[in-house]
Amino acid sequence: MHIHTRFQVLAAFIMLALIPASVGVRFASSLTEKYKAVEELDAVMDNAENVHTSGRGLMYERDRAQAIVDEVMEELEGITLERSAARRNMVVASRRLKSLYEEHGFDITDEGEVYRHMRLHDAGDDAPEESLLEKIKSFFQVSLLRLRGKMPEVIHAAAPIQHPLLLVHERAKRLNEDSKNHSITYNTAIRKYNRVWKRYLEAKGGLKSARARITHVQRVTNEVQSQISALQRELARIDAQLVARLERELIEKGLMTAQPGERSDGRIRSKQAFRWPVVGRISAGFYQASYRAFFGVPHKGIDIVVPQGTPVASSADGVMYLARDGGKYGYSYVLVGHRNGLATLYGHLSSINVSTGQEVAGGTILGFSGGTPGMWGSGPMTTGAHLHFEVIANGTHISPTSVLP
Repeated sequence: MHIHTRFQVLAAFIMLALIPASVGVRFASSLTEKYKAVEELDAVMDNAENVHTSGRGLMYERDRAQAIVDEVMEELEGITLERSAARRNMVVASRRLKSLYEEHGFDITDEGEVYRHMRLHDAGDDAPEESLLEKIKSFFQVSLLRLRGKMPEVIHAAAPIQHPLLLVHERAKRLNEDSKNHSITYNTAIRKYNRVWKRYLEAKGGLKSARARITHVQRVTNEVQSQISALQRELARIDAQLVARLERELIEKGLMTAQPGERSDGRIRSKQAFRWPVVGRISAGFYQASYRAFFGVPHKGIDIVVPQGTPVASSADGVMYLARDGGKYGYSYVLVGHRNGLATLYGHLSSINVSTGQEVAGGTILGFSGGTPGMWGSGPMTTGAHLHFEVIANGTHISPTSVLP
């Protein structure tokens, strides 16, 4: 809140001491509401004034989304290589293990099967029943088999008593373990890929949205500029129409003599006075650099911060060239032609009170302001409630403040 506003509020509260209690309560309540309203309006104005300098906008969103897409794409490529390597290693280990199975005809990773085939291999098919000594020997062999991989130094010391099938069994165990590990790595890579792919789709969607909004802004800007260019061809006619109206008024007041069959073209050269269409703080100036960085298009006017629904007055006498109702998602604006090659544009209107071809005097209410994002007529180039105001002189945009009092 501004300093002078705070002093006014403070003084008002002091006066409450001199007012009867019942009246004071009602007055205090009203004053509190006014105080809150002023605070809220100040907050809105401060936000509108600072938003374009925050560095965040459509261009920022687009660049950030593009950076995320590039980053995620690089991550996806890395995961794809990791996944492919894991799958390749898993297949190689599985094929080698299968080859061992086919070569020996049994599950070479099964300790019990290995022990049984070791005994059959040593004794032949007609081997007698195992003696107690052989059972003890077999027990130590199986124990040795189970110790392999856990106690390499012990196995190395006992190498002379190793059976050939033990070596094959150890190789098969390693291949089986490798295959399982590669399978785990492969499945982990798939899950990771799916998570990152989801991020990629989200980033891609954000990039597409930002680009679409930038395209929308550019399309609206081009459409408005096209209408302004078309207006230039009508300004001479509008000027003559306004001069003729002034002549009629002067003749009616007896300030000019009527000349049948003639026009006084060139005799009325007075400059038209311009007024502010609304009263408020300027949040974005003429060709402000931060606005272009925010929306990606030049700012050919000024943004005047006013609450949603503020009456918007014509800055000078003129003729309505275009009243464009953009609807819920489009940009609503009014384009007015004035004398001396001048024109004005009033943008982000929530409603329009005039129609094309209508003559308007300075101060005529053209409609009501808008600009609140998502509201009727606000269009894509807004961050808060305000009026966008442009002045065009002979086809070239000029700073509105150069003609305003």
